Amino acid sequence: MAPEVHDLAESWLSGKQDAARRREVFEREQMEAVRSARDAALAANRLAEDAKTLARDANITARAGSASADQSERSARISSALAAAALAVAMAALIASAWPK
Repeated sequence: MAPEVHDLAESWLSGKQDAARRREVFEREQMEAVRSARDAALAANRLAEDAKTLARDANITARAGSASADQSERSARISSALAAAALAVAMAALIASAWPK
């Protein structure tokens, strides 16, 4: 085989091997990018689930706080009514004690 043909064949073979290596590197990088994107999507999904759970817990806490506030308001109204009744009894007792016998 002539040296030019041999050099040309080696050059062609070397180019083909380089192209194969570049293709393998590209495919490996693509697979890593796909894995990274999938992992990021899974992490985002977990974060979304955590946020949903936190929002649900906050809603439950807010409802409990609202119920507690409602109960406190009812208790305050009852206490106010009892205080008004006690004042009325005290005024009646004062009037009765001041009333001539």
